[in-house]
Amino acid sequence: MATWGTTMLLNLLFIHCMTVWALVLAQGADEARLKVSLFLSRGYSKGVIPSENPEAPLQVTLSLKLIKILDFDVKRQYISFVAWQTMMWKADNLQWTPASFNDVSRIAVAASQIWVPDIQLMNAAAPTEDITTNANVRLANNGEVIYVPSKKYTASCATDLNDEVHECKLKFASWVYPGDQLDLVGDDLDLTEYSADMEWKLLNATTVRNANKTIPDITYTLKLSRDRSADAGPVSLGASHIITWQLWILVALALAWQQ
Repeated sequence: MATWGTTMLLNLLFIHCMTVWALVLAQGADEARLKVSLFLSRGYSKGVIPSENPEAPLQVTLSLKLIKILDFDVKRQYISFVAWQTMMWKADNLQWTPASFNDVSRIAVAASQIWVPDIQLMNAAAPTEDITTNANVRLANNGEVIYVPSKKYTASCATDLNDEVHECKLKFASWVYPGDQLDLVGDDLDLTEYSADMEWKLLNATTVRNANKTIPDITYTLKLSRDRSADAGPVSLGASHIITWQLWILVALALAWQQ
């Protein structure tokens, strides 16, 4: 009976695995058919901004999640940091009816395959580096697109060696599209996953949207001060070592005097 029960269990498990595999293959086929419809059958061009209304600019929402400040050089006036750059927009030319593709409502597409906003750090002091390579965008059937690349930025930062508190501005904008074609809006700087720096303390972060038809931008301002507690540790440790050695010297002198 145990052998028969084990055999039945294995058969059921095999049937379940085959069913799941068939569903995965079917979904893959539906997604492949959908991508053919979106990018080939319709004559899609990733070089064209996806706005069907020429009278209204395409709205792009920018959200910056600060992860780590890598370096802040007051003397050389630059700051480098790692952040997730979330961009959201709606592509009217990438909509579909889920019922026509076996209820597929969301797909992942290579970012290199579609139009993405050219939002850049305008006061960059060095080329921006992509940390995530071959990143995908998430595309919904209503045309909503979400793109979340991770990047290393280096920004120029006007500083004064005599100041205790420094402000660094991070200005993001489109390099190509003016305000009448791309309307950039932004959320507050996201610090939920920020890893504090050992040397510099982030006192405050503000976000300002500068709306104009020439070059709209989102500017984040970081207020930083040197963390003096990081300097106090080694000094305190050194003092404790000095006191310990002084005690040992006194004990040695006392023993020598007794002899």
